[in-house]
Amino acid sequence: MDTSHTLNENLSIARTLLRPGEAELPPMVERTIRFLTSVGIWFQLSRNHDSRSCRDAAHRRRRLGHEGIPLWDELKSSFCKFVNAAGDTEPIVIHCRADRILNQQKLAEALDVSSAPERLSAEEIAQFGMEYGLVNPFNVTEPYILDPAFLEARVKQIFDDDAARSIGAPGTMMTNAGSLSWAVEFFPSSLAEAIEAQVVSVADPDPEESNSLWGVRVSRPIGIITGNPPESGSALWNHINAHIRSLLGPR
Repeated sequence: MDTSHTLNENLSIARTLLRPGEAELPPMVERTIRFLTSVGIWFQLSRNHDSRSCRDAAHRRRRLGHEGIPLWDELKSSFCKFVNAAGDTEPIVIHCRADRILNQQKLAEALDVSSAPERLSAEEIAQFGMEYGLVNPFNVTEPYILDPAFLEARVKQIFDDDAARSIGAPGTMMTNAGSLSWAVEFFPSSLAEAIEAQVVSVADPDPEESNSLWGVRVSRPIGIITGNPPESGSALWNHINAHIRSLLGPR
C-alpha cells in the first residue's frame, strides 16, 4: 500500500481481495492494516492457499506476479516468554528468516538472562488472539494484560540482524497478515524500525538449508576484464548471465 493512503483507502483496497462468500476482512487482518497504516510504512497484501509452516507458506506466497518466494524471504516468528532481571515473566516475539534457526545462547545474551526464552503454549498464545502459524510482528504491538505473571506493557520484539536487512531483489519479505490465507509483503528494515525491535544476531544458518543458492543469499560483486576487441568481455558476460538464469530458474 502507498504510504500516502489513508486507513479507509487501505481497508477498501484490502476488501478487493475478498473471495466469493467472504463478507468482511478477518479481524486480525484488519488489525494488521491499521497498525501498518499508522506507522506509515509501505506494505502489500495478497492472498494464498492456507498454510501454517514457513516452508509451505513460502511456496504459496504471491509476489511480483509469481507464486512462491525464496525461503529466506519468509519471516519466521516465535512467541516466547522469559524471566527478566527483575524476576518477572515477560513475553517476547523473536523474528528471523525462515532459512535460519534460533541460537539459544545468543538469545540469552541478547536479553541478558541466564536461560533462553521458552515458547508460549497454545493457550497462552490464544490470549493474544493468535495461534500457531499466525504469529506475526503486527498484532502484539498494543499493551497487554495477562495473568499476574505478566505485567502491563508492550510485547518486546527482537529482529535477527540478518532479517533486518534486504537481500537481493525486490528486497522485501513476507509473512501472514493475521489469517492463514492472507499475506503481507514489506521491507524488513522499515518494519524492524516501526515495531521498535531490538536488532541483534540471534539466529544461525539452518544446516538443512545448506544447499541454498549462495549467489542470491549472499551477494558478491565480480569484475570482468575485457580483451581486444571489447566484445570478448560482452561474450563472457552473456555466458555468466545465462548460467545464473539456469541456476535461479523461476526465481
